[in-house]
Amino acid sequence: MTEQLNVQQMAEKLLAADNILILCHKNPDGDTVGCGSALYYALLALEKHAAVLCADPIPGRYAFTNPRLFKGEFEPQIVVAVDVASVQLFGEGNGVPQYTRHVDLCIDHHAGNSGYAEFTLLDGSAAAAAELLYEVDLCHACGDHPPRCRLPVYRPVHGYRMLQVLFHQGQHPHHCCQADGGRCPCGGAEHPAV
Repeated sequence: MTEQLNVQQMAEKLLAADNILILCHKNPDGDTVGCGSALYYALLALEKHAAVLCADPIPGRYAFTNPRLFKGEFEPQIVVAVDVASVQLFGEGNGVPQYTRHVDLCIDHHAGNSGYAEFTLLDGSAAAAAELLYEVDLCHACGDHPPRCRLPVYRPVHGYRMLQVLFHQGQHPHHCCQADGGRCPCGGAEHPAV
C-alpha cells in the first residue's frame, strides 16, 4: 500500500536522496520523457547523481531533452517513477525489471494508479504528470536562494520551465519566451542550441 504525499513532501524526499534512478514507462511519450528529463536536470543542478531509464528507446522527437540515460554507473539508492500507473507499464527491456521490484517514489496523474510505490504524489484530475512535477519545486524546498537548480543546457531557463515548454507550448525549448504569453524569466535572452 502506498503512502500519499503532497508536493512539499515529495520535494523533501527527493532532496534527501542521492543516486536517483528515474524510470519512465515503456513506449515513452512526451509526458514521461519530459518529466524524467526535467527531474534529472533539476537534481543534477543540485549536485545529485541521477539518470533516466526506460525499457524502450527515447523517440527522436524528444532527443532535445537530452537526459543522462542510466548505464549502471551507480547503485540506485532511490527509484522514482514518472507517469507510470502500474508495474506492468515499465516494460521488460534495458534491465528495467530489476529496478521495478521496489519503487520508492511515484509522480503520476492516472486515477487508476495501482499504488505500487512506497510513496506517491497523485492527482487524477491533472492532465499530465508534468503538471504535478512542475509543482514539486526543489529550489524552494531546499531554501536555495538564488536557486541552483537551473537547466544547464537552456540557461537561464529553470528546470521546471522545461516542463511548461514541453507541455503547454509543445515546441522546442528555444521558444520558451512564448510559453508564458511572451514573458520569459530570462528576459528574452537567446538560448544556446542543443
